[in-house]
Parts: sequence; structure tokens; C-alpha cells
Amino acid sequence: MAPFTPARSFSEPLQDKLRATPNYNQQHAIRPITQELYEELVAASPDEPICLLGTWREASGDVDRIREAIATRGGWASWWSFVFPTELISQTPLWLYANEGGGRFRVRFRVSEVATSRGNDGIASPWPEITDEERRNITRTGDRQSEVCKTWLRITEVDRLNEELTRDDFEPVAPWSTEQSLLNQNAFGFARRRTNPSPTNVAARPYSVKDALEKLFISPELLTKIIAGLERKRNVILQGRQGSERHSRLVRSRMH
Repeated sequence: MAPFTPARSFSEPLQDKLRATPNYNQQHAIRPITQELYEELVAASPDEPICLLGTWREASGDVDRIREAIATRGGWASWWSFVFPTELISQTPLWLYANEGGGRFRVRFRVSEVATSRGNDGIASPWPEITDEERRNITRTGDRQSEVCKTWLRITEVDRLNEELTRDDFEPVAPWSTEQSLLNQNAFGFARRRTNPSPTNVAARPYSVKDALEKLFISPELLTKIIAGLERKRNVILQGRQGSERHSRLVRSRMH
């Protein structure tokens, strides 16, 4: 059986089938599986290619400058202060989605090559011909660890996305990223684009005062007074289960 590279996760039913295989994981040894199970695993593997997520707050403002560099030099070299897993270098070319803050992605960059290093010394750009002049032949831009050039990416294409993406449009790729580390500002996030929109991406209709009054046995004036007190003091005491639910929905709507 050929290895899955990068590693992939499977549904619980498929994992149960693997665990039911005779001598599964005995002494951490590799055991044969049936052709039928192998085909199920292959069929269940996601086709969406791996991509990078990286915090780049000025990405939108840098697009035109980088496009010009690509047009004149054939590419543009981008340095990063964290290590790229060497086992994933073979996944290039891939897309780097720029997190411009708050998990919002408006720009993506095509990464054609990756050069990375370990330790705290950093490396100079392996492509001086496409590197900005002030960045050539340097291994760091300052004294801090966040200014060490540990990874260089060869960028050959830049796209402004037609629709802004959010964190919910991506799923982490184990073992390199988790739900908690996907947007880590001190490391790359390794992800795949979700094939189906997340329910959290669908804008919910705001819960209005009118909606609340349909199920509350209070006057509009009293409800308005309660909301005003909440907005002023950030605190209100509600009595009764049903009232608490209705007020909570209204509070969340107004707070967001």
C-alpha cells in the first residue's frame, strides 16, 4: 500500500474498520489490509490540495508591487521567520492564503518553490535574481527571532479573491496543524479548502426587538428600557427560563 502523503484523516467508521483488521497496530508494526479496505481509504481521501495560511497584514497593499516584480523578474522571493516542514516541500506548487487579521483572507499567492532551515541562523534567499535588492544576501532583518529568515518562498502568481474567505473556509491538515493552531501568527497553517460552505459562513438574520416581543409578555417600552440598561452597564438580571432564552438571543444580536 502506497503511503498517503501528506497524512490524511478518515471518518470514524473507516477508522473502526482499520482497528478491526487482524493484528492492527500490534507492537506498532505495519499490517496488511484488504484490497477492499484500501480502495475505501483511497476513495475517502480528499482531493483538495494542501495550502498554506500565513499572517500577512499588508498583503492587499503589496499586491501591485509583487505583481510588477513577477512580471519583470519572473518571480518574487518572500521570507518568513518560521520553519517549513521538509516533508511537505514536495507538495509545491501550492497556494498561500494571506490572513490580514481576524481570519480574513482577500489575497492568495502561488508558491512554486520552498527553501527552509533549522536553528536560529537563518538562510539567505536562494533566488537572488528575484529577491528585492535590500533583502539579498541577508539571513535576518533584525536582532529578534521574529526577524530571522528561516524560510523563503518563491512566489510566481498573485490573485485578489473575488470573495473574502474566513477561517471557516479551511480545515487543518494533521499533524502539522490543528483547529487551535491553524491561524498561529508564529507558524504556517497547513490546511485544505472546505468543499462545502460551513454553516457559520451563512449570514443569519438579525434577531430584532420585534422578534423578541412576539414571545415576551412585556411592553415594547419595558424591553427598550432593559436593552438600554444592558448597553450602559453590561449587566442585566433575567428571571425565568423562557425569558432568559429570548433575552439572550436579543442581547447577542445587539452585541454583535
